[in-house]
Amino acid sequence: MGVGLSYGKQATCFNLTYYEGLLEIAKTAVERAIQTDDATTTTWINEQPEALGVELT
Repeated sequence: MGVGLSYGKQATCFNLTYYEGLLEIAKTAVERAIQTDDATTTTWINEQPEALGVELT
């Protein structure tokens, strides 16, 4: 789902920040999964959206 023209610049910046944050979580999660165990990584992943101020629905 893309950002339409009617949303304006502020919404576009928010969406980019949101997706960049999720991308960072994913990249770091892969690194952590390689270095630690699945349970530790899963716990860390579940804490990250709150730390970024992101609500996953």
